[in-house]
Amino acid sequence: MGVFIVIFAFAAAIGLGIFLNINSKKSKPIIPASNTLTDADVIAMARKHIHGISVAALCLATKVSAKEARQKLEELRKEGILYLNVDDEGNEKFKISDTSLLD
Repeated sequence: MGVFIVIFAFAAAIGLGIFLNINSKKSKPIIPASNTLTDADVIAMARKHIHGISVAALCLATKVSAKEARQKLEELRKEGILYLNVDDEGNEKFKISDTSLLD
């Protein structure tokens, strides 16, 4: 009788473990999705910073990843909305092309 109880408890534990494992894969991820960065957000920020905006500054201001910030800046550069300026110290700053938007 004791062996039967041990086998039953062992089988129940395995079944419970499998059940929990399957259900944990169905749940939503703990890490929330990153913010979406719109063209208007970046253009507005570039407009405020007439000396240019770096990837790090955009990342901090918008709470997106550095990778997403760089991608958005490069996308707007390819579209001709921003241009890349590298100063004498090697700092990369993206500046707005349309100077009529500057204050």
